[in-house]
Amino acid sequence: MRRKSLGGTAAAAALAALGVAAAPAAVAAPAVPRHLAGHTSTFTVPAGRRSVTDTAGGASVTVVPSSQTSPKATVNCTLTVNNPYLSGGYVEGQAVVNCTGVVAQIQIAVGLYYNGNLMNSGTETVPSTMSTGWYVQYPVQSGQWQTGALADISWTTGGTGAIPENYSSAVTFS
Repeated sequence: MRRKSLGGTAAAAALAALGVAAAPAAVAAPAVPRHLAGHTSTFTVPAGRRSVTDTAGGASVTVVPSSQTSPKATVNCTLTVNNPYLSGGYVEGQAVVNCTGVVAQIQIAVGLYYNGNLMNSGTETVPSTMSTGWYVQYPVQSGQWQTGALADISWTTGGTGAIPENYSSAVTFS
């Protein structure tokens, strides 16, 4: 038996006569069936399991809880600088950093100012925390006192941020 190779439009006509459509040069991805378009599924990963895999229509998906992924959650940190106060013959200045989530590290520096001059300062560094505070003190003298503080934050995703120095109101002790 002799075979004849059909090419071009003759091949397409022969295939059409047999009820077979010619394949396009590039095959497009199949369209999503109308009943599945816009379909969403909810997955629950049971406690103690790291993932759940579901298969439907020849496709599978694996879901992991967000705690095992790298969330891009925003963490905000606030520095609160308190007015100086008297405590047992000393003036104390205190500041606190509060964050909306755990950060890798908070370093806070607090200074106590008397009539505009730095009288005492100190720093505190706390790893893996949402908040920390620190205070400094100096023997009381008559005049204006003010607390100043700044903080450096190390993020759990890497990198650092700085909260510039903020000051309390000036308080007069006599």
